[in-house]
Amino acid sequence: YTTLFRSDNQLAQEIELAVESGRAENIILVGNNGAGKSTFLERFFGAVLEPHLRQRCMVARIDLLKATGDLNSIVPWLTRELKNMLEGLLYPGGQPSFDELQGLYWREYQRWMKGPFRPLYESDKTAFKIKFSDFLNEQMETDAHSYILRLLEDVVRNRKLLPCIIFDNTDHFVDPNYQESIFQFSQSLHESVPFTLIVMPITDRSLWRLSKAGPLQTYSSKMFYLPVPPTKEVLAKRVAYLKRKIEEEKDQHSYFFAKGIRLTIENIRGFAACLEELFLNADFVSRRISWLANNNLRKCLELTQKLILSPIFSVEDLVKAFIVHGSVEALRLDSRKFMQALLHGNY
Repeated sequence: YTTLFRSDNQLAQEIELAVESGRAENIILVGNNGAGKSTFLERFFGAVLEPHLRQRCMVARIDLLKATGDLNSIVPWLTRELKNMLEGLLYPGGQPSFDELQGLYWREYQRWMKGPFRPLYESDKTAFKIKFSDFLNEQMETDAHSYILRLLEDVVRNRKLLPCIIFDNTDHFVDPNYQESIFQFSQSLHESVPFTLIVMPITDRSLWRLSKAGPLQTYSSKMFYLPVPPTKEVLAKRVAYLKRKIEEEKDQHSYFFAKGIRLTIENIRGFAACLEELFLNADFVSRRISWLANNNLRKCLELTQKLILSPIFSVEDLVKAFIVHGSVEALRLDSRKFMQALLHGNY
């Protein structure tokens, strides 16, 4: 393994190096539970990666949360999911035509045409194509793995793109044999088509368990460490996003939500002000939330939502926060009410 990296720029440099050299690497993205590994990868390929590099990549994400968890069926499930995903990315309507399939199996077509089926080709080309189409259908149904490899080769050689395959949420399954099967499947793709970037986000605990034995010791990989940002910083960015949306749509006076609920622009401003004053300016709030959630961002946000919606905080608290917002005087959150809201939750 290489040294642990902490910056998303390192991942961008790795992709740029792969595009230039024609040789990709196995990437293991290590992070705590709830560190936002899936969100990071989604935003990285969607917004962070430079456009000229993004245009050279074909990103396919396989979500293992959709899998059944059966060890015996995981490889067929992965094959089927990747096959459908690649077809959807490469062909209109997600279905290749006969000519496109003929291009994938061009070597076999030439062998048939010049070899054992040459008399049929010269006498009746339509019958020859019908017989070859039966062969194509059989190959796609009985040997889907080889079909996937041909799709990846087409992406690399003909379309001049870098396949980036993400195997997401693999560490939601406790069985190490299950994770090893997924990792082995990913490496079979990379070994057959070296210009394929494999990205597998896992927790540090899963990495420690898998590194003791199995395919993780056999194949070389580069690890990137995704640090957990402070809870206060995450909440601050969410409030900043809310304020930015207000400015973008300041001419719009009201919004409609589910079940016909109307929310005016003044309500949104007041809500953002309350969040900022009550939950961001008090350091002990974000610290305690982070400690209780064991630095799990997903749990931090769920806990924060319960606190915001808690009836322990009265209307007077919200009005006071809105009035104080922007003034010199800082609003101090009542620690007793905070602890009550923390203990009562949604009750």
